[in-house]
Amino acid sequence: MISVQDPLRVQPHLQKLFEGINKLHFDSNLVIHGMYSSEAERVFFSVQVDTVEAHGCVERWLAQVEDAMVMTVRDVIVSASDAYTHAPRSDWVIKWPGQVVLCVSQVHWTSEVHEAFQSSSSGGLAEYLEKLNVRKLKPHNSSKQ
Repeated sequence: MISVQDPLRVQPHLQKLFEGINKLHFDSNLVIHGMYSSEAERVFFSVQVDTVEAHGCVERWLAQVEDAMVMTVRDVIVSASDAYTHAPRSDWVIKWPGQVVLCVSQVHWTSEVHEAFQSSSSGGLAEYLEKLNVRKLKPHNSSKQ
């Protein structure tokens, strides 16, 4: 086990360890609260990681960071997906991290296109196109459309 008494010394190496992570958000007590992308998007962890509890064992707290990242990404995607149907798209896109916006948008788009294909009306895709054009600036609820 590698012992690192100063967890902040790991910051410059995070991009090599975790794809898409530029740095971690530490507080003064060396508790990790979130992560930053290289585009400076900040995502707060669903659970905090206390590096002091690892007693200097960098592998232990980095494993906890990895677990927190996975849990957080899942939680953020679920929250963004729930919010997708309640907010104007222009507001929704700004509120969530870029990769989450791409993921959730594609999940909803795929589901809605599938529904349009399954529609009993002959203009299913044309109707869906119209919904997309209206949706640009207005709140929407895909269950009502």
